[in-house]
Amino acid sequence: MKLDYHLFTGDEVDTRLLLGNATSTQLKALYGTKKLIIIDEAQRIENIGLTLKISIDFLPDIQIIATGSSAFELANKIKEPLTGRKYEDHLFPFSYQELCAYHGELDEKRLL
Repeated sequence: MKLDYHLFTGDEVDTRLLLGNATSTQLKALYGTKKLIIIDEAQRIENIGLTLKISIDFLPDIQIIATGSSAFELANKIKEPLTGRKYEDHLFPFSYQELCAYHGELDEKRLL
């Protein structure tokens, strides 16, 4: 099954401009018929918290995944509370033991 989604990255200047101060009408046009929106490096986008809130409030049929390499910075950028409208997952780095359990110790030593 192929997922139907839009992927945006805050590393791109045009994405930052599009999502930084967007209205609900602009977001509807930007997202189109996609039901899943992924925003990577969301902490780089100005007013991303408000953009997420508008998206969730005015487009209830979509899901948004906002990620960032700096969780602390992303949390600080999202000033909107989004109470009852968000789930947070913290993904921690894999340990060497976990990688060995998955790939095998010999392969992990070779990769090091």
